[in-house]
Amino acid sequence: YYSISAHSFLYLGDHYKSEFEEQINKLEALAKHNRNKHSMGHKELISGEYQYYSMNFNESAKHYLKALDIFQEVNSKDDTLDALLKLSLAHRFMNDHENARKYAKRAAKIIREMNCGYLKPLYSYVIALSECHDDPGTLAPLLEAIDTCRAYGTRELTWQIQFQLARHYKEVGDISNSVKYCRESINTLKEITEAFDDSDQIYSYLRVPLRQQVFDFVKNLKS
Repeated sequence: YYSISAHSFLYLGDHYKSEFEEQINKLEALAKHNRNKHSMGHKELISGEYQYYSMNFNESAKHYLKALDIFQEVNSKDDTLDALLKLSLAHRFMNDHENARKYAKRAAKIIREMNCGYLKPLYSYVIALSECHDDPGTLAPLLEAIDTCRAYGTRELTWQIQFQLARHYKEVGDISNSVKYCRESINTLKEITEAFDDSDQIYSYLRVPLRQQVFDFVKNLKS
């Protein structure tokens, strides 16, 4: 329960930081009381995600690495895969492409050995970033990743991939397509907020640094 609750609050950012910290502390206390290493791994994974969405990628990587060590110790393959993928993302956005590639390769080996459908959208995003970095002239992997995310209904990843496309087009001087994918990313974010209960949650969700950068980016494009 505490894992699910903390995971919900992490997406709402600093305006709900006290609620997030309360749930993550309860998760940690319960895990220690029950000597449940698996739950401690999830506590580290969720803490890493909070830092990731705050764009503190170095801190997020530290938590993800702790989670990875725990999941490997308890032999939880799907959680190990999840941690590897998130480690790859964190290092990618730290511009540490060597480690991003290393963790992506380890993830690829695991996903070939098991059927882990719910992680396919995240895997497609991580692999797309790796392939596009190695071959800057190709966009096909990112477009395929969007199709995968849409097939699985993972809009929280869809807007991130759309934003990466917007960034790429800006780098090559194609402002028209950059604006197009920025708008698509914003529209996906707005679709997500339609399920929220009140305006405070919507405001907090959109003000999370990882999402706020989309709005800042499109403002700079238009200026």
